[in-house]
Amino acid sequence: MQKINEKILIIIFFCIIISPLTLTVLGDWAQKNFDVDLEDNSGVLHTYPNFNFEKYRDRSFQNEFENAWNSDFAMHGILTRTYNQIRFSAFKTNHPANREYIGTDLIVGKNKNIYEYQYIAEYLLLDQFNGFDTEESQAQIEHYVSLLEEVSEKLVQLNKKVIFLTTPNKSEYTYEDIPENFKYGEMGTRAIDVFEYAVEDSDINYVSGRKIADENKENFPIFYHSGVHWSRPIEQIVCSEVIKKFGENNKYVELGDLRESSVPYWRDTDVWNLLNIWERSHETYYQYDETLAIPEQYENCRVLIQGGSFAEGLRNMLINNHISPSVQYINYDNALINADGNVETYINHDWNNLALQKLLDNTDVIVIEMNENRVGAYAYYNGFVEYLNTFLDSYIPISQEGLANLDFKDDYYSNQYKLCGIYPYENSTYAWSGKYTYIQLTNPLIAQKGLEIDCEIPAQICSDEESVKGSLYINGHKIQEIACNPGSYSILIDKDELTKVSNETQDWEIEIYMPSSFRPIDYGMNEDQRSLSIRLNYVGEVR
Repeated sequence: MQKINEKILIIIFFCIIISPLTLTVLGDWAQKNFDVDLEDNSGVLHTYPNFNFEKYRDRSFQNEFENAWNSDFAMHGILTRTYNQIRFSAFKTNHPANREYIGTDLIVGKNKNIYEYQYIAEYLLLDQFNGFDTEESQAQIEHYVSLLEEVSEKLVQLNKKVIFLTTPNKSEYTYEDIPENFKYGEMGTRAIDVFEYAVEDSDINYVSGRKIADENKENFPIFYHSGVHWSRPIEQIVCSEVIKKFGENNKYVELGDLRESSVPYWRDTDVWNLLNIWERSHETYYQYDETLAIPEQYENCRVLIQGGSFAEGLRNMLINNHISPSVQYINYDNALINADGNVETYINHDWNNLALQKLLDNTDVIVIEMNENRVGAYAYYNGFVEYLNTFLDSYIPISQEGLANLDFKDDYYSNQYKLCGIYPYENSTYAWSGKYTYIQLTNPLIAQKGLEIDCEIPAQICSDEESVKGSLYINGHKIQEIACNPGSYSILIDKDELTKVSNETQDWEIEIYMPSSFRPIDYGMNEDQRSLSIRLNYVGEVR
């Protein structure tokens, strides 16, 4: 009987050993996946390398092959999630190898609350550089505030403005769940305390995320256990307050009902997911309904954001609600990201790599965001405010050549600062646009001849309800509604109508708001996954 048991054990062990290779071969042959996917934040795609003797000799070939095999063989995801779950449940930690996926070490606190060490260290002043009790360190923060004041004054003279936003630290709002082994020593002076004290006596346009969070912490969680970013409701409230500071005659976001769901919104569980464990987060998540509020007459505001991941909430609110026709985002000192989410310029920690002249020429408001965890670092070495301040000393705005008519014969990228919502085109006769379209034309003949918009409305966005209509705005004034009936249209706005909205520069800001969009792939038309609303054939002076 003992020998039979030994044989069974050997067979089971042998099956376990060969199952990954067997399932990998079967999966490739049957075109089936016998594994589970892993969340990956590294952006690294491991592929099998071509054999090269030099790479083999320096062992890079072996390393690349091993990485590709690890990410490709069947059961890799199952085994990884199982191993990570054991470490998470038994030892309250994540596997060190997860750094490749997450980008940082995570700490599992009480009640399975997830932290990054840097946030705990800043709040509890665990590292030497986090404390700001000395006169020298406080003077550095005060100097940073003085630079912000100089930048603000210089931008005001250029008819631009800067808004400074600080976002809260999770550790302050979930202190009770921080592991006890981090709670030692006495609390000192944090950088954010010195900064906010210095800002009180300045004229800086400042929005304190912590202050707004304190006012709302009884209404909903400011932070969830499942991530390090703030919850959607506090993000929405703070970002809407920032937008209100753009100006009285600007579009803004109205927050409606507060929804709750067991399903997370956006990045509520992004860090939890990156743990790659079997267990799911069980929390109640919240989010406000958002509505675009359009004044009877408004001015458009082009925005440049510089900050970290918390600033992405403001970027998304501006883009998703069509607040601004131009939204550029500088991630720390890493890269400039355009409204499409693509990297336009890699800064690589050197601000000289940034085409700041062009950015400022196409910017009305600069928003600088920093988390409380980064205040000291920004004051010492981030360098954006200092670089911007120096650049403004010699900055002279350069007027770009205007776009007279939009006939899609030119290159899209040469006109991208004058367009928003229109998908890239090249030497075409038309272009597709999404639910929001922005076109800036500079053409005195439009005032003399009138404006023509040649377009097509697809049946896929049309509705039987007559009340569902699009809207056409020119220079911040509503000109007419657009009936959502399928077909080709030539919308003509005569010169008499345009005299009500014309300006001295003969610049024409044309905006089209459509109620819905469709994806061709969902209708079996083709593989196009873009969200389309209207096809534009021509926009310009009446032909």
